[in-house]
Amino acid sequence: MSKLRKPMPNTSSVANLLSRLSLSLLALAAFLAWTAPAIAQQAAIGAGVTALNALGITSGVSMTAGAGTGTLTVGNENVFTNNNGGDYTNPAIVSDANATHIVTFNGTSNVYGRVGAAAGPIFLNINAGANGSTVNFLGGVYTTNFFVTGTGTVNFQSAGTNTSPGGITFQADGTIGLDPNTSLTGAITTNTNNTGTLILGSGSTLTGAVGAGAAALKNITVTGGSNTAGVLGTITGAVNAYTFTLGTNTLNVTGALTLADSTTNGVINTTLASSTVYGNIRPTGATNLGASLTINVTVPTSATFPVGTIFNVVQTRSGTAQSGTDGSVVTVTVVGGTNPLYTFEPIPAAGTAIGLVAFKVTGTPLTASVTPPAGVVLPATQVIAAAAATALDNATATADILTVQAAINAMTDATAIVDAEAQLAPSAPAVATPLLTFKASQQFQNLWLSRLDEIMCSQVSQKLSDEQKALCAQNANKSGWWIKGFGVFASQEESKSFVGYNSRTLGTMLAYDMPLNKYTRVGLGAGYAQTGIDGDRYDARVDFNTYQGTAYIAYEPASFFVDASASFGWSDYTGERHIAFPGVNRVAESEYSGQNYTGFVTSGYHFFGPRGFTMTPLASLQYTHMDISGYKETGAGDVSLDVKHQRYNFLESGLGAKLARPIAVGSKAFVPEIHGRWYYEILNPSLKSEAEYTGGSPHFSTPGFSPERNLYNVGGGLTLLSCACTDKIWSLEAVYDYEWAASNYSAHEGMLRYSGRF
Repeated sequence: MSKLRKPMPNTSSVANLLSRLSLSLLALAAFLAWTAPAIAQQAAIGAGVTALNALGITSGVSMTAGAGTGTLTVGNENVFTNNNGGDYTNPAIVSDANATHIVTFNGTSNVYGRVGAAAGPIFLNINAGANGSTVNFLGGVYTTNFFVTGTGTVNFQSAGTNTSPGGITFQADGTIGLDPNTSLTGAITTNTNNTGTLILGSGSTLTGAVGAGAAALKNITVTGGSNTAGVLGTITGAVNAYTFTLGTNTLNVTGALTLADSTTNGVINTTLASSTVYGNIRPTGATNLGASLTINVTVPTSATFPVGTIFNVVQTRSGTAQSGTDGSVVTVTVVGGTNPLYTFEPIPAAGTAIGLVAFKVTGTPLTASVTPPAGVVLPATQVIAAAAATALDNATATADILTVQAAINAMTDATAIVDAEAQLAPSAPAVATPLLTFKASQQFQNLWLSRLDEIMCSQVSQKLSDEQKALCAQNANKSGWWIKGFGVFASQEESKSFVGYNSRTLGTMLAYDMPLNKYTRVGLGAGYAQTGIDGDRYDARVDFNTYQGTAYIAYEPASFFVDASASFGWSDYTGERHIAFPGVNRVAESEYSGQNYTGFVTSGYHFFGPRGFTMTPLASLQYTHMDISGYKETGAGDVSLDVKHQRYNFLESGLGAKLARPIAVGSKAFVPEIHGRWYYEILNPSLKSEAEYTGGSPHFSTPGFSPERNLYNVGGGLTLLSCACTDKIWSLEAVYDYEWAASNYSAHEGMLRYSGRF
C-alpha cells in the first residue's frame, strides 16, 4: 500500500508574500501621515459663520468653500499648528478656494502658523485689531484685503513676506507693526484722516503706498536702533503721514513724501545721538510740506556733537535730485527730558529750500560757558571754561574725549558746567608758577642785601677804648661766611577769572664775601628754596625746588652806597591737577623745569640823626627773564594737557626807606628797625598758558592773570650783634614783612639770618 507524500512549502512564494505585505503597510502609513493634518484640523465648511473650537485652537482650521463664502471668528484664543512646536510655516488657517473665505479676530490672539498660502489659495478678508486687542501673526499672512477694525494692534512677525494685494485699511485708529526683517505687500489707507499707526522694525519693508489721497496716516514709527547705531525701515511707495517718529533710525521712502497733507500739522520726532546717528527720512521723490513744520528733538545723555553740526532730517536720497517745497518754516523744539541747554536753529531760517529739512546746533551743554543761557549769570571763571570747552568741542573724537564730552553734556546746570570745564584748563597754581619763581628770586636778594646793610658793629653807639675802636674798624671790613633763611606765606584771592592760590616758600642761602678795597665788597652765594602752591577753588597743586647762584657787589664810599647782583636760578616743577565732576574723576600729573636770569641794582643814602637813629631812603631796579619748558601731563587720559613753552620778562622798580637805631646792652647790641617799600611793575607780563589736549585738539590759551602793578611792603626787624670786636664777630637777625596789592594779594614774609666770620 502506498502512502501519499505531503508537499514541501515553496519558500520563494512566502518571501514574495511578506514583501508585498510590507509595501502595503508602508503605503498605508504614508497615507495616514498625509491625511493626518486634514483629519486633525477643525473643519469650517460652506457659508455662514464658524467659531474657532478646541480642535481649531490646538491644530488649526481648514476652510472649505462648499455652498459659498464662510467666515471663521476667533475670540481671545490662540491658534496652533497641529501642535508642531515652532515651525510657523505650517498651516494654521487655510482655505481651499481663492479669495473666498474671511477670518475675523475679535480679541487678542497668537497665530502659530501661516494663514493662507503664498501660492494660493489666499483669503478674501482678514479682520483684526479690535479695540483693546493685539493679534500676533507668527507665520505668513496671505489675503486679498486686510482690515484693522478698531484701535487694537496687529503685528506681522514672520520673517517672510506677507501679502495683501487688495490693500490694508485702517477702519479706526489702530496700529500695524512689522517685526525686524519682515515684509508686507499692500497699500495702506485709512478711512479717517490722521488715524492709524505703522511701526517698522529693523530691516522691515512695506511695499505699497501709505496714506494715499487726502486721508493721511497719523503716525509712522521706525524702531530698533540705539544711541550707537540706527536701523533702516523702508516703504516702497509714496507716503503721506502727519507724524514721523524716527528715534535714531532712517526711513527710506521710494517715492514722494508728504507731511500732514501739506498742512501746518506735520511733526518729525528725531533723536540725535551723534553727528551721524540720528533719525532721518530719505525719499526719492519730492518732499511736500505745509507752511510750517515742527521737529521735536531728543538728545540722550551720551550724545556728543559739536556746535555747528547740521542735521539733514529730510533729504532726498543720495543719487536723486533734491526737490520739494520752498519756504516751509521749521520750528525746532527740545522735548521734555532732554537737556534744555541744547539749542538749535533751522537752516535756512526763512524756510526750507526745495524740500530739504535741516537744522543746525547752536548750543550744547558743553558750550554753555561759551554762550551762556539767557538770564543766567555765570562765575568769573567762565572765560577760562569757555577756552577749554571750545577746544574740547573741536577735539579729535577719541573714545576718551567722547566720554568727557558726554559727561559734561549730561549736566543741566550752567554754573556746574563752568566749574567742570575750568578744571580742564591749566590750573591756577600752574599759571602762577612764573610769578612765584620771580618772588623766590627776590627773597634771595633780600638775604644778601641784609648782609651788606649792616657790617657788624659799625653803627652801634658804645663807649669803646681807642684800641677797641681800631679793632672794630678793622673787623668791620674783613671776609666772612654767612647763612640766612626765609619763609614766605602768600595768598592771592580770586581776581577776575583767576581763582587764586595759597603759597608757602621756605629757603636758605649760604654765601661768602670779602672786601676788594676800603669801599667795595664782593660775594658769592648759593641758595635753595622749596615752594608749594595750592589752588583755592579747584584741587590742584604745584611744588618746585629752586637752586640759585648769586654774585653780588657793594660800593659804599661814605653815606651813599650802590649794591648790584647777577644771578641764575634753576627750578624743577611737579604738578597735580584733579579733574572731578559727575562721570569723570582723574588726576593729571606733570614734571618740568625752568630757568631764570636776574640782574639787580639798588642805591641809598644813610642819614644819621640824633640819638643814634639812621634813616636810609632806597631805590632799586630788578630785571628777570624766565624760561619755563613745555611739558605733557599724564594720568588724565586724552584730556591731559600738552602745555607749551613759556617765556616772561619782569622789570620792577622799588622806592622805600628804612629807619634803624642800634641799642648797646653790655657787650652786645640790638638794632630794631622798621621799613616800607613801594614796588612798581614796569614790565608786568600777563601770566597765561598755551595748551592743547594730548588726545588731539586745537590749542587754547588760558586767559591771563596780570599781577597788580603796584605792590606795597611794610615790615620790621631786630638784629642781635656780638659787638665784642673780636676775631669771631657775628650777628643774628629776624625780620617780618607784610606785602599787599589792590588785587586781593597779600603775603607774610619771615627772615632769619646768621652771619659771622669763621
